[in-house]
Amino acid sequence: MAYQLVMVTPKLLTEIHELAPLIDLLDGSDRLAVDTEFHPERRTVPELFVVSIAVPGGTPFVLDAKNPELLEALASHVAGKQWVLHSARQDLLLLRPTLGAPSSVFDTQIAAGLCTTVYPAGFSWLLREILAAEPEPEATMSDWSVRPLSTRQLRYAAGDVARLCELADCLQDRLDSLGRSELATDVTKTILEAESRRTWRHIRGADTLTPLAAAILEELVVFRDRLASETGTSPSAVLADGHLLDLAKRQPMTRERIEANRRFPRRFATQHGERLAELIQRVSRRSPHLLPVRFTRGSQEEAHRAGIWASILMQGQADQWAAGLVAPPRVVDELAAGIAPRGWRAHLLGRQIGLRAKS
Repeated sequence: MAYQLVMVTPKLLTEIHELAPLIDLLDGSDRLAVDTEFHPERRTVPELFVVSIAVPGGTPFVLDAKNPELLEALASHVAGKQWVLHSARQDLLLLRPTLGAPSSVFDTQIAAGLCTTVYPAGFSWLLREILAAEPEPEATMSDWSVRPLSTRQLRYAAGDVARLCELADCLQDRLDSLGRSELATDVTKTILEAESRRTWRHIRGADTLTPLAAAILEELVVFRDRLASETGTSPSAVLADGHLLDLAKRQPMTRERIEANRRFPRRFATQHGERLAELIQRVSRRSPHLLPVRFTRGSQEEAHRAGIWASILMQGQADQWAAGLVAPPRVVDELAAGIAPRGWRAHLLGRQIGLRAKS
């Protein structure tokens, strides 16, 4: 369904009495599009500054999240409805304390991964590829904490949600034609309930580690992120990825060995060196079968893994789904180690990939 959109520069809503027109639209619709603007820098939980909301075919509204009472006033009007978002996980976490939680989610990024070969697809790419529409000029990196917001910022915030429901409709049509509508619901729920995508595997250089070093890095990331949560700052501000990688490679077993590394932050080593050394010792005692699956570069095993990945890419192209969504690195490692796909991934990858993984 195509919506006729007339984009004008919206006003930033700051007071509860300004919500009446939006509430009327919400009460007459069973779904809504939602987007947020926030600052994640040097924070464990990003700080929310703007929330944009629109119903299908309706005028977008831009709300000042500096006044949380605005969102709290809308909570009962958005409950029990489907929310349409793009890359929903962070938005849902930020909105839960004030706006509550949806009855269901349609994530356009996940949906696109189940009916196109691109994942994670950017919102602007989807607008051009699926709707043949041009997005508003980029303003993501501008300062959303400053008031008043600029005309450019307001139009950008409104532009995101103005097209979300139309984009969702087009993606839903594609999913219907492929017979994947129910699957999309299951996949969206599974992925949004999963742990953060920012894991040890995303650290640059992690793909070169031995299984033991990879296991140490995995535990170091958990340790670092827990400290970040306790101190209310971002993980990278607690300890940079490069230092975690260096610890995983060197595997110092004592605080003295950690402190002897002149490149390692001295204060962090003094405060946490004993715990780091104990962590490395504990992981080093693990049985080999409990370590992450890793493949030596140039080995037969790595060639086997590359062959499986090539098969997945070809199957994704043929069946119209994104290999990056269906088979992230962890899944490919497991397939190469002879571990068959499970759940919804088994449905998409099929018997042929499973047999090749075991061969």
